[in-house]
Parts: sequence; structure tokens; C-alpha cells
Amino acid sequence: MRRDRAGWSLLLTLALLGCAASDDAARPRRAAPLLHLVGMSLVAPEPASVDALQHDCDLFLAHIPSVVEYASGRHLDTGRATVTDDYDVFVLIGFDDVDGYRAYLEHPDHLALVAKWKPLLSALVVRDVGT
Repeated sequence: MRRDRAGWSLLLTLALLGCAASDDAARPRRAAPLLHLVGMSLVAPEPASVDALQHDCDLFLAHIPSVVEYASGRHLDTGRATVTDDYDVFVLIGFDDVDGYRAYLEHPDHLALVAKWKPLLSALVVRDVGT
């Protein structure tokens, strides 16, 4: 009987936490204060090379200590003519401040990624956005 009570207590606690989490989920999440957006187009965009570029971005960039938000992806066709598809991989990297951004720019893994892939790009679009 005691074990059943502990189980129900745990389930009730998890359910209440789930309700609290769903309240937070209903609110829009605020982006990092500084967003670094990078669109990359390869000279020879074969599926394997696009996969490798995205994999390397994820591997080299996401774990850099000053990065507080990270996402990478490819064009998603939503049927809207105003949405451009002139890139192979796009990354969004968020920072708490300019100092964190500068630390990222100088980090050895960022520099290694740039050295490896920049010669293979036909276009590079960089946007820095303050939120």
C-alpha cells in the first residue's frame, strides 16, 4: 500500500509539473539578445556535401561556451513565393551579449569550421540582429 501511495504521489507531482510546463509553453519564448544568422551556399551542393556542412556546423558550433541558442537547417518549402531558397544551410546562433559573440568568433572551433568550409562556398550571408 505504501508503494502505491508513493507511485501516485510521484504521478501527481509529474502531472502538476506538466501543467506548469504547459503554461510556460503557451507563452512565446524570447530569443537570445544577440542573434547571429548565417546562410551558406555551396559551390557544388550535392546532398552528401550539404549533409556534411550541416553536420560540421552542429559539431563545431553548438557547444562553444558562449552560445546560448543554436539551430541549423535547410530550406523548408512552405509554398510562399516571398520566401527565398538561395542557400544550402542556415544557422542561427544566439548570445547573451557582444562579449560572448566575440568569444565565439575567436573560438578555435569556429575558426576551424570557417577554414574548412569557406573555400567551398559560393555565397555567404551574415546577419547580426539585436532582440
